[in-house]
Amino acid sequence: TISVADIRSQVNGDIGIKPYSGRYKIYIIDQAEKMNQQAQNALLKTIEEPPAYAVIVLLASQTGAFLPTILSRCITLSLKPLREDRIREYILAHTGLTKEEAEFCAGYSMGNLGKAMDLAVNEARIEMKKDCVGLLSRIHQMEIYEVISYLKELSKYKENIMEFIDMMLVWFHDILIIKTTKEADRTVFKEEFLLMRQIADHMTYEGIQNILCCFDKARIRLSANVNFD
Repeated sequence: TISVADIRSQVNGDIGIKPYSGRYKIYIIDQAEKMNQQAQNALLKTIEEPPAYAVIVLLASQTGAFLPTILSRCITLSLKPLREDRIREYILAHTGLTKEEAEFCAGYSMGNLGKAMDLAVNEARIEMKKDCVGLLSRIHQMEIYEVISYLKELSKYKENIMEFIDMMLVWFHDILIIKTTKEADRTVFKEEFLLMRQIADHMTYEGIQNILCCFDKARIRLSANVNFD
């Protein structure tokens, strides 16, 4: 969470000082959707009447967490996803990953280079992928107590739970693609194609959509600091 103290100390308390060199002072707030309501209200007056030399950039993956008053005072620039082959080439050039590993990271990122690189340099990615496949490949055959027991083990990913949810989302996106096209070309979990095709045959489009919606709800609630368990 980005708190009101963060905004007051790093933006509001500094923005009144003119730049020492150059025409502008540029403030970049990364993951700005993590600003709580108090922080957004503290920033509101600053973005209403910023000094002529100040530029404030809010980077966010989605706008739903912002107050309408914040959005109404900003210019929204929607950045397009990068092509998968460009992301793969970048990963191969800047990491020691194999082509297959780079391909997985590029496909998983959905066009987001930062997301792809986060996964590429994350040493836990192999174990995370293994756990994801281990759960989703047989969850339709598991009893509810088995599912609950398995989910308790996911506490080890508490700090990276959004990445784990993203990976599960990609799995079901693959299921949807396979159900629609019967092909593996545009999937991310290519090595699991035969298994996923069997799963896709037993799922409905409505069922897949319900699952994707539930993941979105889980992400929103986790972002709102609900009890993790």
